[in-house]
Amino acid sequence: SGRIAPPVQSRYWLNSPAITSEAIQGKVVVLHFCDTNNTKSVDQLVATQEIYDLYKDKGCVVIAVFRNSVSIASLGAIANEHRISFPLTIDNATGETFHSYDVNYVPNVVLIGRDGRIISNRVADYDLLIQVWQAVMDSKSGS
Repeated sequence: SGRIAPPVQSRYWLNSPAITSEAIQGKVVVLHFCDTNNTKSVDQLVATQEIYDLYKDKGCVVIAVFRNSVSIASLGAIANEHRISFPLTIDNATGETFHSYDVNYVPNVVLIGRDGRIISNRVADYDLLIQVWQAVMDSKSGS
């Protein structure tokens, strides 16, 4: 894709204070788009947690972005049930983050390089681990 990644616009954050564009500058970012009503996207949070555990100390930020229809209570319940420790957020009232990343279905994973550009906006679950590893290992990721 190669375009500059738009900011994550959220109305609520769990497991983290709000993450700004400045805070993720120079880092690899994994955005996992999901919905509490979609079993597959909730199940994939466990695999995303593994990526977070592997790469959080290697310059990788992982964020799950939930649809704006998700309640704060259901987000907390999912985090507890699946032992999710990485940042979870709920999109803003207008669904700006889903819209700005052209996400029409869940689950969907977007990978952003250290240069702030989108490497892929449709990372397949079977390919996620290797793509994140390549981005983390590539000091000039995305260029």
